Amino acid sequence: MANLKNKLKLSLFIVPLDVSGASTYYNELVAYISMFKHIGIYIVFTDSNEKEFKIIIKEAFNEVHIPRYFNKSDKTSPRKYYDRCAQLLYIQFSAFNNIIFHFNSRLQVQFAQAIKSLFNCKITYTIHYLSPKYSYYTYSDESNPIEEIDSMGSVNIRKMIEIADKIICVTKFAADSIKKFHGVPDSMIKLIYNGKNVDYQNTTIDKNYLKEQLGFRSSERLILYVGTLKYDKGVDSLIKAFQELLNMQPNVKLILAGHGNYELYLKLCESILGKVIFTGQLDFKKLQELFYIADIGVIPSHFEQCSFVAIEMMHFGLPMIVSNVPGLKELFINNYNALLCPMKNINTHFFEPNVLLLAEEMNLLLSQPSLATKLRKNAHNTAAKFSRESMGKSTLEVYEKLYEETISFDESHSPENQKINSTNGNL
Repeated sequence: MANLKNKLKLSLFIVPLDVSGASTYYNELVAYISMFKHIGIYIVFTDSNEKEFKIIIKEAFNEVHIPRYFNKSDKTSPRKYYDRCAQLLYIQFSAFNNIIFHFNSRLQVQFAQAIKSLFNCKITYTIHYLSPKYSYYTYSDESNPIEEIDSMGSVNIRKMIEIADKIICVTKFAADSIKKFHGVPDSMIKLIYNGKNVDYQNTTIDKNYLKEQLGFRSSERLILYVGTLKYDKGVDSLIKAFQELLNMQPNVKLILAGHGNYELYLKLCESILGKVIFTGQLDFKKLQELFYIADIGVIPSHFEQCSFVAIEMMHFGLPMIVSNVPGLKELFINNYNALLCPMKNINTHFFEPNVLLLAEEMNLLLSQPSLATKLRKNAHNTAAKFSRESMGKSTLEVYEKLYEETISFDESHSPENQKINSTNGNL
């Protein structure tokens, strides 16, 4: 395969993570970065469903697909596979200017190592996830040997940190944690909160009419959870708290929007099935309608960083109750733009929302319209801090500074984003 040529000032290769908020992150980031014509953007999909190595041309960026290696008879090791992925990319792109690879998961460490061994490039690593041990040690102020941190799967975070030229943390908590536990200097870290554009501004729709269109009675009060249905997201605690709430507010329903272990949670709700709605995974247009009609949004996670769901709820001015956990609580001020739910220790290293206090806070918001209005207004005003532009601009500065001696910030003479020919090849 011939080596591709590129005269753009910067060549950005984003290795996405198609999981929850990390997927939203790279979509929002690409939407912003693609406006700058001096940057060539390549989204690299490993384990692709494509049968061959393929470059697919899009209007604002290009996709690079590398087929997955595993099947019933394939004995290829993950490291050998990622070495081969890096080799294919090197054949195609090694002559490009000012190459940056942007990784988004500790699980991509073998691929990052292979890239670093071949390319003359810079590596950016965004930390989207930290194990609950980091939150626990922040709460408890106990001694915290690195062996304990590594035992929770964070050894790959340490390896990614060793490879990276710049580390993006989406919360101050994450930045402080990697400085404390991994000895990362300030100069290596950039704090950039997540951001998202929310374009839904239709405030002319009557809320009660929309509720009835969706099958609810206009008089019903609605509690909304959006996210994966699993234990560490606090769904168990929310259901238990909702059962307590029904003793105080019988005219209320709980909406659980997301995929997960339905069998488990249906069983937990068997005594209140008429009060709980499981929507399954919804597209954002349908979620917008739920944001608009809900009375309260709840984020009851045991540990969390910069939640995109929280940002979306802010943009819609939804009164919220969120777990008082490191990272997540940086987005909120208690009794100003949300209520922070106190946590309780459930075993040696984990915390969960206090069920009774969570029920009381939901009751408080439903009983005091003036409080709900205050939280709604302030949440909406806070949302401006968490925009796509804010996140994208700060991330672009990271890219530019990695090559600040060779890249001009003046885009007026930048070449147009060059199109490349679609290329096929065998893995």
